[in-house]
Amino acid sequence: MRRFNRDPFVNSTELPLLYKDTLSKHFVIRSQDSTERSCSSNDILRILYLSKRSAPIENQDWTNISAYHYTKAVVDLLSDEEQNVLKDMYRTIYPELQNASVPSSYRRCSVVSLSGEVFGSEKSNNKRSSYVMAYWNKPGGNILNEVGEGELTPGIIEKFIVHNLIVGDENNINLLAKIRWMIPDANRLRHYCGEPVEVWSSNMHETNGPSAYMPVQRIFCRYVRANGNISGKPVAFVCPLNRGMNV
Repeated sequence: MRRFNRDPFVNSTELPLLYKDTLSKHFVIRSQDSTERSCSSNDILRILYLSKRSAPIENQDWTNISAYHYTKAVVDLLSDEEQNVLKDMYRTIYPELQNASVPSSYRRCSVVSLSGEVFGSEKSNNKRSSYVMAYWNKPGGNILNEVGEGELTPGIIEKFIVHNLIVGDENNINLLAKIRWMIPDANRLRHYCGEPVEVWSSNMHETNGPSAYMPVQRIFCRYVRANGNISGKPVAFVCPLNRGMNV
């Protein structure tokens, strides 16, 4: 009942004109049964471009998240290690904003959708939709920032983070996915079953580095996974879905 009373109150609150642009970013309440946010074809085309290997990651407008829909955002705090890793990620995608402030507080949510395409997280009811692939991670937990290089890597979304990067007196809201990246198995086993199925390690994951945090716009596609073994060794069989987002 408190939530029922709270959400309409926040949605109907009139914000002071002087601070409306700043406060409106923090007063968005989306109810669980709310309809999908409408988004233009230009928004979709822009997001599809940002997900491609050919798109540079530096100094893009990653704060344009109006096309995404999320629910049940809960306030949480980053640990010191998480905050430092997040700072390294921001330094990579926003190299010109070296003096930005990275607060330890953020809003955590478990499900994000884009024009009908649903992305879940590991502990949500949409766990299978937490399996995503992207051109983002490279060995050592680093970010793949060389345009046109690298490979499509599968990972598991642990949670989504709505984070406010403060630059001067401006608030820049970023919607990020916290991802645990998989590690490839031996090259000789990579295409053991034939393309497009690939063999990845089922129980080893990438080092927790800057690539653990990724703007949601960089998600390239989802994948399906099946655990198995080859010559007694446990592995994960991974097959991309659609080779792109279904939007």
